[in-house]
Amino acid sequence: MKSFENFGTQRPENPDEERKSVMSWLGKSNPALIPAAFAAAISAGEVQAESIEEIHGQDWLQGVETLRESVMNADTEVGATFVIGEDGKQYWYSSGRGEATSVNKSTSDITRELAQFTEASGEEIDRFCEAHTHNLAAMAEVDFINDEELAKFQAAGYGPSAPPSLGDINLFSEAKISSAVGDTSYFKTVFDAQGVWYSRVPTDADYDAFPNFRAEVDHKREVMGEVFGDVRNEFEGGIVTEVLEALDMETLQELVDKYGSDSDQRSVEFSREHSPNNIRSTLESALRTLLIINNDPDYPLISEVLRSDAYRDLYQSFLNADSVDDYQFYKDTKMNWIEASKDGQYDESLIPQMYEAFIRNGALVRFVPYDQVPNEPPCAGPDYRPE
Repeated sequence: MKSFENFGTQRPENPDEERKSVMSWLGKSNPALIPAAFAAAISAGEVQAESIEEIHGQDWLQGVETLRESVMNADTEVGATFVIGEDGKQYWYSSGRGEATSVNKSTSDITRELAQFTEASGEEIDRFCEAHTHNLAAMAEVDFINDEELAKFQAAGYGPSAPPSLGDINLFSEAKISSAVGDTSYFKTVFDAQGVWYSRVPTDADYDAFPNFRAEVDHKREVMGEVFGDVRNEFEGGIVTEVLEALDMETLQELVDKYGSDSDQRSVEFSREHSPNNIRSTLESALRTLLIINNDPDYPLISEVLRSDAYRDLYQSFLNADSVDDYQFYKDTKMNWIEASKDGQYDESLIPQMYEAFIRNGALVRFVPYDQVPNEPPCAGPDYRPE
């Protein structure tokens, strides 16, 4: 049985991703400067999809309606990309292969679409939105609503709001896109039955609005630096970087073979075929990631990589610094929001708690109900404030 808490995530690899998300850790460590090396290779398993072809060429509002209809009636989630040029030309592309409770997005598809847009329009790109849906059928798939409720909601044309999961704002996806598109501005967007969720990685200025939480962020950054090095400078320093750099290629490969995910294996094979000079960094990145997302103090990889008591104790301080309270607050607030929205209306009083719940877990979000979308610029993003 799939968990409703994780539905909608893109390529969920770890069942504890919500509990200890990479975004929650690294997003708080200065997200705008994640090095391209950490993004690793584009997975060889990513494919272009033709799941929502009618959206091709539509403008912003037309595409919003297409995705809204998909939320209500489609059996699978879908992905799409909206691009707007500096002179205002707009274009939606289909770019996701839908599954029952997730959608696979391809970075290579996005970069290809951006190039096509520039060539066809003659305009430089102002910004783009990478989008996917949280459809009602997915909520039924994970038994949050039953089949009778699904039929009722679809017939009535409304349904519960399903906000992003923490996995939807996955830092690896962010890093891959950022390394591919450079300085081009973009936002993540999730379309549910009641509106659009914009998101991006928070900055220091965003955290300044939460002084008590900011102290926790600073503490986590300090521990993160001691264990994993400077994430703003390709993980320079830190005990994990020191240990991984001392291992030979054969040992690195053996550890990834033993502990890595299918996605890790695909990334290594992709590097081996297309970028052999990057194989070592790909292997090191996979192992580093496994240690970052781990929440088990007895995880065998720890003793295999960190062979001194001092290093293991320091790594334990990293595990201890994670806040279970942050995740529980997110989980409880999100479920309250969903439950309150079953009558087809979101509870506006819960919005401040929702925004805090997300930023405590490494994501800045903004929700826009469908009836307000026409009053905003296309792909307005999380920082837009209506006048």
